[in-house]
Amino acid sequence: MFWEGALIIMGLGTALSGCGTDHREDQLHSRELELNSRKQQFSIHSLEYQSLILLRDSLRKQGKWEDYPHWPHAYEGFWRANIVCRHSDGGNWVIGDRLFQTWNFLSTPTGVFVAVSDKKRSIRVLTADLQDSEIDLMYALSPPFAGQTKLSIKLRPESASYIPGRMTILFPGGGKAVFSVKLYR
Repeated sequence: MFWEGALIIMGLGTALSGCGTDHREDQLHSRELELNSRKQQFSIHSLEYQSLILLRDSLRKQGKWEDYPHWPHAYEGFWRANIVCRHSDGGNWVIGDRLFQTWNFLSTPTGVFVAVSDKKRSIRVLTADLQDSEIDLMYALSPPFAGQTKLSIKLRPESASYIPGRMTILFPGGGKAVFSVKLYR
């Protein structure tokens, strides 16, 4: 009788302590969800900040529009982007992953840029460099985030309605993903 009571008490103690770990796991999961939500909000604010910096710099500069770098008329404006992963050896990408985005080629007195958006949400602003028949796009991170993921894109326009290219993402620690890029009007 004594041993039966002791076993029952030990069993209840083990069951009750197990319930506490479930509660802790739920708390941890809710904290992770909250952290992911904050990261998304921060990325939106970061893009807005970058856009405001570009606007401020363009207002500070004076001069004629012709003096500023600008996109050729054939490139300026909105493009649909179809992006497919062709190679991946790290990160969250798998060969065959697809992205569908909208790219806006725009010019300001501070330079030429491409604003990339996904499902009506801005993702990033890319700086551009025009070289003869090639366009180089880079995503430069501010100093606190330097050393993290780097993004570069090379485009070779073929017509006023089609621009193919290649996007390379370099991950911290040496990983790399390569994508084919096709832009359509």
